Amino acid sequence: MAKYLILFLIITLLTVGCDQLSESQSPQEVFEIQPSVFPTSTLATDLVPKNETEKSQALTENKEQSTFKDPGCSNLPDDVICTCINGSWYNCYSLNDTEKTKIPKKIVAQQDANSVSTTESQSVKTPSQIAISEPTINLEPSISQANSFVKVTGTGFPANSSVLITYHYGSSSNNRATFTTDTNGNFSNNFTVPSDVITGRQNLVRASINTSGNSNITSQLSSSATHFVPSNELTLSSDIVVPGNTLTISGQSFSAYTSVKHLQLGNLNILPNPVPTADSTGQFSTEIVVPNLSSGLYLLVAIVGNKTSSTYINITNTSSYKPRIRVEPELSYPGSLVTVTGSNYPINTDVLITYSYGLSSINVKNLSSGATGEFKTTITIPLDTTVQTNNLIQTTSNAHLGNNIYETITAGARHYIPLSLIQMSKTKVFPGDILTLTGVGFTSNEPIQSITVGNSSIITMTNNIIDSSGKFSTEFVIPRLEPGIYLLTTTTPSITTSKFIEIMN
Repeated sequence: MAKYLILFLIITLLTVGCDQLSESQSPQEVFEIQPSVFPTSTLATDLVPKNETEKSQALTENKEQSTFKDPGCSNLPDDVICTCINGSWYNCYSLNDTEKTKIPKKIVAQQDANSVSTTESQSVKTPSQIAISEPTINLEPSISQANSFVKVTGTGFPANSSVLITYHYGSSSNNRATFTTDTNGNFSNNFTVPSDVITGRQNLVRASINTSGNSNITSQLSSSATHFVPSNELTLSSDIVVPGNTLTISGQSFSAYTSVKHLQLGNLNILPNPVPTADSTGQFSTEIVVPNLSSGLYLLVAIVGNKTSSTYINITNTSSYKPRIRVEPELSYPGSLVTVTGSNYPINTDVLITYSYGLSSINVKNLSSGATGEFKTTITIPLDTTVQTNNLIQTTSNAHLGNNIYETITAGARHYIPLSLIQMSKTKVFPGDILTLTGVGFTSNEPIQSITVGNSSIITMTNNIIDSSGKFSTEFVIPRLEPGIYLLTTTTPSITTSKFIEIMN
């Protein structure tokens, strides 16, 4: 009897052990990693039970905790990872984004060798290493008409090299000049804006040189700056004048047979008698004698019928000082902040900054120049300025010449309120980079119909709707295009706005 009892206990223990072993091998505990990375129209979970019956049961049990819906996001390139939330992509990054996947590097030249190498930004430079800066160019003015002269100043280029100046506008590009750098790699000279340039567009001026390394592989070193040609109805026989000279002012695109109501230069009324009137084609022409004003940039404003137009006159006069101001950005919207930098002013002198638009002018800031005759400050663009207008930021100060003799000196810089404006997070990109594109001045609540880079249509990562204030912000991945200059165009039902972008290799 005892023998049978022991045998029964052994069989019982073996049965329980096998059941436990069977439970531990249940497919509930075994998962495989799903290869899908991106959200699609059919949502795939990352962890999927091998047994489809168990998978269905698991989804049913968790239904109350999380209900999965089609996120409704657009397709993405294979090298972009995002999170789709309510139809928009968030927290995106590109596997090829040069800013996220590469450690920042900088170029250094070895004084003891004729070679250029790259080092990690965390490394410490030895005395034998000198940093090579990126070349830069500046335009003066960066807002001007077709056929006008623009001064381009370049720094940081190779010494004694030929620099090609190319003007990109619309689907065209035009080589305007070739300049030679000095022994320091700098240059400064004038070129003319093409005569067939389209008004109201942001164009690109590019300075480039071809370089050859030790491997005899030719590459291109370049820098670019934006130039804007405003819509304008006024033209002058000369935009640089001397007091006492005769100046011819012409107007076009006005209503037929309407009279010139106002003609103002600076704060002076210069409307002649008899009053000029537009002809049947909406054109007029009149002559004035340039008044005796101090040297500087002035705003010329004409009101013809119900239409206001303005342009710039640069008056040259004898002066003990030649102050200069620079405005950044020169294109912006009412309420925006702009930086004003001044130089060549009398030292420790009060400076008044005025914003002129139409027949109005507002004193926006008072400050003092420093011990070297320089200053830097920010001002706010008045809220009641209107779009598509040439406006002026002007400074006025009194220079003490001694013996209680003072001279009023002025300086001016151009500022323009465009119809619409787009800005990019960077103007030089690599394929695979993620670019943030913002816009202002668009028609509220309209959809963005398309965004193109060259001939390539862009798929964005967010919903493309203009908000109630006429603004938008979106992100997209730079497509795989050949290196070069491309026109980035944003199109809505009522507005098309473009800006140039450079794709690197």
